[in-house]
Amino acid sequence: MKFSSLLRIFIAIAFLGLGFTSTLSAQSFITVGKQPLAIIPVGNTVHVFCNGDDKNFNSIYEPDSGDVAASWWVIDAQTHSVLKHREFTDRYLPFPFRSVVTEQFTYFPNGNHLSRFLTSTQELDVDKLIVLPDSLGQIYAVSKPNSNPIFTLSSRKNYGTPGYIIGVDVVAPAILGVFQTLINTQQTLDFVTSDHNSFLAVLNEGGFGANNSTLQIFGKNFENTVLPMGDAGNHIYYQGDGSDSLFVTVNGSHKVLIIDVLKKEIVKSIPTQTTGYNGPRESVVIGNKLFVTTYNSDVREFDIETGNLIATLDSKGKPEGLTVINGKLWVANEYEKNSYTDYGNTVAIFDSPLAVEEYFTENKNMVFPNPARVSATFSTTFNGHSNTPVTIEIYSLSGAKLFSVNTTSGNNGEVNYVLPLHANNLPTGTYFVRLSASNNVQTTRLTVAE
Repeated sequence: MKFSSLLRIFIAIAFLGLGFTSTLSAQSFITVGKQPLAIIPVGNTVHVFCNGDDKNFNSIYEPDSGDVAASWWVIDAQTHSVLKHREFTDRYLPFPFRSVVTEQFTYFPNGNHLSRFLTSTQELDVDKLIVLPDSLGQIYAVSKPNSNPIFTLSSRKNYGTPGYIIGVDVVAPAILGVFQTLINTQQTLDFVTSDHNSFLAVLNEGGFGANNSTLQIFGKNFENTVLPMGDAGNHIYYQGDGSDSLFVTVNGSHKVLIIDVLKKEIVKSIPTQTTGYNGPRESVVIGNKLFVTTYNSDVREFDIETGNLIATLDSKGKPEGLTVINGKLWVANEYEKNSYTDYGNTVAIFDSPLAVEEYFTENKNMVFPNPARVSATFSTTFNGHSNTPVTIEIYSLSGAKLFSVNTTSGNNGEVNYVLPLHANNLPTGTYFVRLSASNNVQTTRLTVAE
């Protein structure tokens, strides 16, 4: 583990012992466009979407009036260098920004229609791939299950009436079905539980200050459970297949609710200790720690088990979207620090003591073939560890554990394990592979190809 990470843990423990939390600053910053809203990792790249500055809020780019165009930035996940970006002179982005980015295509809303771009070139492929009838209003969020052309859109006509979720086939393309939801639909999320059942979570923000935000969990026959969230539910975070927990950030009620999706009930509420309009925005999980962006001009780190505030992270701005990439926390500073009028233009990156890569040195020859399509073989030797229990784990780039199995090394410490990819629900993408025997740990990257 790096010295900086050890120092960070020591400082946090020391301050907790004194009854205080520590404030930690970001290790690096990337300059992007004005008003960054969302950070989406894809493969070895990171996509940052910025809403620019629409001075009179008319959704029309007018440079003579001082408007700044919305923009899309592509960043190298390892070097943090900007690879390319494009500006949009024909649209601004919905807020909050809930989009889908794949290796091939990028989908996001523009009013009543869904647009598709080529991810590699950022060029517009089809502007009006899906067009909603006027009765359904405007699209506010897009989600998709893994390796599935059936997307879910959420839409609403205004802030005080029920919204809709729309199933669409983006290949045909066609609208497959429409279901009415509760007031002010905010976000949809497709997920699969550890018992291999598929669900759709729908977060409804409710009326402004009305304390009627709800989370609907739809099953395969569209039966649904409704859970009360409080005032202004803003964001759903799901760790990955098998975690069976949703983390819902509730902005107006200043809390993060943890939902057990198997029981379909709220199992914990973590107060974010923010007040007024400086509430929580989005959250992610690394290990047993919850990280929450707040308009209090910080990111707050909580212990999930105890609910205690461990530290505040200074992103040098008022942060909105966040994600975890290679075990590091990436944060989009939507506004300048302590301001609601000056838009920010930076992405802050924090080292995490739980970063997957910080525990060990990468063994690039440990997996073959790589990229793999049907199965992958993990082969290595743990010297001095004959006939020793070995744990094999696979992590997403965000640090979520997706697979774990136990095996035993041979007489000379050798390990050979064949992993069928499709049988273990590993879609196309890049992953970390971690093999551990006693205190000896090795890792490598695995790329799953189509």
